[in-house]
Amino acid sequence: MIFFLFFTVYITLTTRFIVSDLWRCLVVHMWVEVTLEIFTTLIVAYLYREMGIVSTAKTDRVSYVACSSMAALRWSSSSSSPST
Repeated sequence: MIFFLFFTVYITLTTRFIVSDLWRCLVVHMWVEVTLEIFTTLIVAYLYREMGIVSTAKTDRVSYVACSSMAALRWSSSSSSPST
């Protein structure tokens, strides 16, 4: 789903409002969805580690992957904002 953010690069001042508004809503929706998924992953990893179900190394690895995916999403959406 991250690749959908790259289509916003083609939005200019001459783009129709309905198209730009659709992509804006899509980007906001994906930000909210990804943020909730990452926080859920981190909370579940913490709980599993505290209960002794999963080792600390595995929870650290999952937490790193979750946070790096958020950083990648932040980079792709900030680089696709239209310049004025």
